[in-house]
Amino acid sequence: MAYSTGKLAVITGAGSGIGRALALRLNGEGCRLLLSDINPESLESTLKALPRPDVSTQTRVLDVADRKRSPGSEREDPPACEHQQRESQQS
Repeated sequence: MAYSTGKLAVITGAGSGIGRALALRLNGEGCRLLLSDINPESLESTLKALPRPDVSTQTRVLDVADRKRSPGSEREDPPACEHQQRESQQS
């Protein structure tokens, strides 16, 4: 059993190149997928090429570079990422 079996992967750019190759590989290992691409035709082509149609896969036509049209873009700016370091507690 592969590490990705039963997991969920979100892949942008799934219509071609590395994104498509990753989608095919992970689907073949039994990983559930959420695929997105800016091009609906290439996204559909990837979906049809998946070796395991029995594994759950969802698709979204999406331009991840367009922040104004991306899901969740109703916020003006994403919240700042806070990083906290924990001091080592050595006695």
